[in-house]
This record gives sequence, structure tokens and C-alpha cells, in this order.
Amino acid sequence: MIHHRHKNSILSGAYYVEAPPNCGRIVFETPLIAHRMSDFPRYAKETPFSMTQYAVDPSPGRLVLFPSWLGHRTETNEANAERIVISLNVIAQPSSRNSAQTQGE
Repeated sequence: MIHHRHKNSILSGAYYVEAPPNCGRIVFETPLIAHRMSDFPRYAKETPFSMTQYAVDPSPGRLVLFPSWLGHRTETNEANAERIVISLNVIAQPSSRNSAQTQGE
């Protein structure tokens, strides 16, 4: 799948119902790629804090939550079975109570 973000959401997620081996990981990419151009020459070894990508292996029952602005993609399903995922996005909307207070009522 193509690298993307979820606009107009604050929290996104993927719940893996079925996840056979080799069904493709969800891969997150750092939003600091442009900033990392100043890492040359690189003296430190790659750590979880300096990685440009981080992949999560799917497994049945696993829930992966992440901020919607974080770029990500899914690897190709190379298993001989279906990967079943329930995706979600949380959208913040003002409550009617907050809306009334904003309008001065």
C-alpha cells in the first residue's frame, strides 16, 4: 500500500482479526526525515530512537494505535490466506455543551 496519513483524525488504528505469517507488516515512517539530513556523518549505530522506519508484525487480536499524522504503509500480503484488519479513525468534534458555551448561551 502507498505511504499515507489520515487527515481530519486525531487517532488511528488497526485491529488484526486474522493475521497469518507473512501477511505484511504495518510500517511507520519518521516525520523527521528532512531533519535527519544533518545526521551526516552518522557516528551512532541505529537504535529505536534513530530509526527512519519501524515495522509492527501483525498477530491475531493485536490492536495498533497511532497518531493519525504519522505516515505509514502496509506491506504486501505474501501469505496464502487472508489478512483481516479492522481499521479505525477517531475524529474530534465539539460536544453540543461545548458548542453552546462557545456561542455564549
